[in-house]
Amino acid sequence: YSFAFRLFSGVVLGDTDKKFDMDYYNGIRGFDDAELEGRKKVIFSSELRFPFLDNLKFAFPLPLMLYNIRGSAFIDVGAIWENNQDFVGMKDDILKDIKMGFGFGPRLNLGYFVLKFDIAWNTDWINVSKPSYYISLSPDF
Repeated sequence: YSFAFRLFSGVVLGDTDKKFDMDYYNGIRGFDDAELEGRKKVIFSSELRFPFLDNLKFAFPLPLMLYNIRGSAFIDVGAIWENNQDFVGMKDDILKDIKMGFGFGPRLNLGYFVLKFDIAWNTDWINVSKPSYYISLSPDF
């Protein structure tokens, strides 16, 4: 068992039209709002990683053996905004500008890259979304 944490933040300065968005890789899993963008962004991710399957062996149609499949349970919290004066983190015990997603999924280490299949939901502390599904091949954080 292990814990992994990631903090991603940034500010766009100067006279430019560049903005951050809430994409999967540097965003919140389970939150797919393509219209959410801003010049300031902070994301915190936390994962509990654990053994899932030690050996998985297939005999048909091709012989295939997979070793050390791991699992992960995660929580992502973050925000994207333009002006500090307009930022409303929570109101009436409901998340507003702060976004939160949680979920789980198996991991297969392929050397430098990890093949991931994540199932994630977003929440505002009251409502929970339908699940979102992600498949990725990327380095672990």
